[in-house]
Amino acid sequence: MPRITAALFFVLSLTIAYGQTFDQIQNQVEQHMSQKEWELASEKIEYCLSHFDLEPQTQANLTHNLGYCLLENQDYIGAKFYLETTLQQKYSIHKAKNQDYALTEELLGDLSLRIGQFEKAKLYFLEAQKILNDYIGTFSDENVEALVRIGQFAEMVGDYNHAHDYFDSALYISERIHADRSPDFANVANHIGRIYVKNGDLTNAEKYLLQANKIYLQLGDDFALQYIESLENLAILYQHKGDFTQSEKLLLSIEKEKRELSNISEELLLETLNDLGILYHELNNVTKAKSYFEEVYGISKEHLGKDHKYYATAINNLAAIAKEEGELAAAERLLIEATEIFERIYGMDHPKYANALNNLASVEREMGEYISAESHYQKVLKIDRIIYGENHPEYATTLTNLGILYSAMGRASGAGICYSQALEIRRNALGKNHPSYGKSLENMGMYYYSLGRLVKAEEFLREAIDIQLEQVRSIFPGFTQAERSRFYATIKADMERYTFIVSKMLDEYPDLIQNILDYQIATKGILFSSSEKVHNMILNSSDEKLIKEYNDWSDATLRLAGLYQLGEEKLKTYGIDLAKAEEAVERMEKSLMFKSSEFAKLFVSEQVNWRAIRRTLKEDQAVVEIVRFREFASQQSEEAEIFGFTDKVHYLYIIVKPESYVNPEYVLVENGAALEVKGFSLYKHSVKYEYDLRASYINYWQPVDEKLEGVKHLFVSPDGVYFKMNLNLLKTPKKDFVIDKYYVSYLTSTRDLYVNRNSTAGDKHTAVLMGNPSFGSAMGMPLSLQNLPGAELEVQEIASELSSSGWQVNISKNSEASEARLKTANNPSVLHIATHGYFTDSDPVLSKITPGYDPMFKSGLFLSGALTSYKMYNQGKFQDASNDGILSAYEAANLHLQNTRLVVLSACETALGDIESGEGVYGLQRAMMVAGAKNLITSMTKVDDEATQYLMSLFYQEFIKTNDVTHSLEWAQVKLREKYPDPRIWGAFLLTGTG
Repeated sequence: MPRITAALFFVLSLTIAYGQTFDQIQNQVEQHMSQKEWELASEKIEYCLSHFDLEPQTQANLTHNLGYCLLENQDYIGAKFYLETTLQQKYSIHKAKNQDYALTEELLGDLSLRIGQFEKAKLYFLEAQKILNDYIGTFSDENVEALVRIGQFAEMVGDYNHAHDYFDSALYISERIHADRSPDFANVANHIGRIYVKNGDLTNAEKYLLQANKIYLQLGDDFALQYIESLENLAILYQHKGDFTQSEKLLLSIEKEKRELSNISEELLLETLNDLGILYHELNNVTKAKSYFEEVYGISKEHLGKDHKYYATAINNLAAIAKEEGELAAAERLLIEATEIFERIYGMDHPKYANALNNLASVEREMGEYISAESHYQKVLKIDRIIYGENHPEYATTLTNLGILYSAMGRASGAGICYSQALEIRRNALGKNHPSYGKSLENMGMYYYSLGRLVKAEEFLREAIDIQLEQVRSIFPGFTQAERSRFYATIKADMERYTFIVSKMLDEYPDLIQNILDYQIATKGILFSSSEKVHNMILNSSDEKLIKEYNDWSDATLRLAGLYQLGEEKLKTYGIDLAKAEEAVERMEKSLMFKSSEFAKLFVSEQVNWRAIRRTLKEDQAVVEIVRFREFASQQSEEAEIFGFTDKVHYLYIIVKPESYVNPEYVLVENGAALEVKGFSLYKHSVKYEYDLRASYINYWQPVDEKLEGVKHLFVSPDGVYFKMNLNLLKTPKKDFVIDKYYVSYLTSTRDLYVNRNSTAGDKHTAVLMGNPSFGSAMGMPLSLQNLPGAELEVQEIASELSSSGWQVNISKNSEASEARLKTANNPSVLHIATHGYFTDSDPVLSKITPGYDPMFKSGLFLSGALTSYKMYNQGKFQDASNDGILSAYEAANLHLQNTRLVVLSACETALGDIESGEGVYGLQRAMMVAGAKNLITSMTKVDDEATQYLMSLFYQEFIKTNDVTHSLEWAQVKLREKYPDPRIWGAFLLTGTG
């Protein structure tokens, strides 16, 4: 509650007998009070009271102010004595309870609040308001202030309905006195807007908060702090609405401003830090949330004490984090302490106490202490019913938690009742597009799944996913790459669960295959796609300032890459804080996301469904969407009901052809684990020794192939194990290869077919070619890189072919084939790099040297000076990461390729990387396409230098003639096979892109 400072300074009699000496002391007191030097002010007031013969009114004013100073200095016993003495003095002087008397009553109300005597505080505030209303009149500023004060009291103790009534009365009076443009009106509008948020009326909340915000902004610098506070309430409103990007943007700007204000109270700063922690926790950014909660904990413990509300709030929130991290005992200990503090401060009928008790019950549920958990949830429900009523979102949250408990206890009917009630409350209070309503839909879906009622389960889960996808479109524009990844992780799990449930229904409801495919089109590779969109939008914009900021951020990420390669131990030696460096880069990225309104348009794209994909296909084309998903089990018994993913893996192949008018065809394979372990081991062995690739065809492809009659070009959007193989080289029972029937090229997402449907080759014919870098020396290290004279010959021949056809060619070899030169490449039509590639998981030496901090560091290309740099990194010495000759995929993602049609990585194992189901390979393939490349040729295995040179020569000869990437690579591989029949050679390279 804001401290009451109005009318607390001295009102001195003009007939003071002691004149100047007394006035000098009073001036010093005023100065001490203005600087919050309460102890010095108190000493001087006490001196005046004991050394001067004062008139009764002056003496009453002095004891009032002494009580105020002691209150601010937290001497509550002394404050109580002097303030109660003041009341007696003022009544004795005026023989009535007047306006002067009411001012001291208000201060005693504030004191009563601080020492937890809420009923006394309420009586003081109510009587003070009645006195002011009677003596000054209803339509007075003093009455408005008194009503606001009672409203704040009601809000503090969790009585939101009465708080609303008091604020509403104050608003009406203020509007009559000042119209709706005064600071007083803005103050009341801000208060009532905040109450509307807490009562779940978000429409009215936004109306009043925007009014307050506008008035404060117009009033200027004198009301800067009030403006900030109204913005914070607006940020909380946006969070409740599910507009997390706008909420974060406001809260971060408020945090910055509050930290820069030298005279701000600690509580006001803690309020914002806590709000940011709550926001990040809701966004699944546990690391950030925890850091904010820990800061609140540290400040409150050191400066406010362990009996303060913010200390209790901090340990309550840290307990929620501890629970998520599996530290249940620690969480329980913190929550018991928090509930005890809140009970001492507020009593047992307050929202904060209820919130801590709710969290405690959740921990007890996880610990299997079901009886205690149920008792606590029921107690919270009772508190919620009193504070909010039974139609409030908070009541729905407690019902939901109780439902989860009943599910864990095997009490399905009880869980269903709780989920159903919560669903109805959230639908009515928040609307059908709110994330919380989506969570209730999920709960209902899983409830029906537990009963075996799959049709109802599918309906609820489908509606929940639709809400989540809308969330992705609305909040992704303001998220950094890491934040998008964290947020999408939860959605991906829900999508996987939905796919499993629908897979059980396809025989009876085959049309549901459309839903699975449409969701895959909407989400597969969405993290990759969003990074690509941001990259391309900025670099293709005309905003030079934005481009510069993006390039600064890009440079900072490269410097960070150099720090990672040194290793944490060496960084400590140099006094470098890696966490701070990461935080600085993330702040730069966040600033970029907030910088331009254009980002908001990035994800509001045309909705693409499977029928739109079908219309892009030519007569002899088809597309296969491969979906990997785990089994989701519901284990029921008398003791408990458990939901969760198992180790069993399924694969679903969805086939779309030009003639797929009713439903796409599909194949469901339920032995996915066998494909990923034994089957893949057989595949690798077969490729390596050219032995029985027919077995792999039967395992991986035959059921799909049987549905592809007449297809000549097949697009495959892979998942799981299919990221690690080239389907072209599987051998059919007729002893021919798949490539003899049709050519398989790959997509990052089936969505690409629609997005790139109108793309045509530009007139620009430029090529950047790099080959056979001078790797340097690494004597004494178990790592060697052989020179590649064949690669040098390769790029020379390609340069000759392209130049003779009118292409503008830039060629770099040996020492000139450097990382720095590659990074200057500006959107060539073709980028061709012939060198060594690396993937650390397949090389124990590299895995020790290369940091495993980020999967995008695990793969990359070696360029000029690579060996020398690796030796220096191994010794823990600084290197210029922008030109160390080690181009990681992390760095490659920032190349300027947004208008590049084709990237050819003529190096070994450039298609390898960490595989993330539903997203793709985190490696060079992903990096080059994030950088903007439309098509990419990579290799799956180590390839003979001479054979690679021959393949590339064939490819470019055909490409120059046809300008068709897909046809040219297929033709080159068929020709290469005539000379090198070993499938490890001609089948090593694969194409990703639409051609």
